[in-house]
Amino acid sequence: MARPRDVTIRAYADANVLVALLVGTRHPFHAVAARLFWRADRGEIRLIIAPIVLAETIWSARSALGQTQSQIASILLDVLSADGLEVVELPVMRRALELQVEHPGLDFADAYLAARGMVVGPPVVASFDRDLDRITGIERMGA
Repeated sequence: MARPRDVTIRAYADANVLVALLVGTRHPFHAVAARLFWRADRGEIRLIIAPIVLAETIWSARSALGQTQSQIASILLDVLSADGLEVVELPVMRRALELQVEHPGLDFADAYLAARGMVVGPPVVASFDRDLDRITGIERMGA
């Protein structure tokens, strides 16, 4: 069935697409990933980025790029500003990545919970991870 020309195709982007883009030309699928982002930039498609995909991208790209979670988060903040992306929970995702940049060693799941608490509320996270104690505006409830 033919798709009308004025309807933009929307597709969920997997972490492997983001990793291929971040790794660059040494990744075997970099050219394909770059083409997808180019098409998104031109408005031909919209790539949907889900929170779980950002978490997997950070985890996977660390070894592929030899960079810290904080460095990967910084790069992803730039990627998320690209045209043609539809980021699920964008304000929360931006804040989670910012928290990872501000607090090296903070994993994405903790950064996400803290960011969600800050942006949506409540600003309380039940956790035993003391890394959350470093985040101003978040209360960690341990017991």
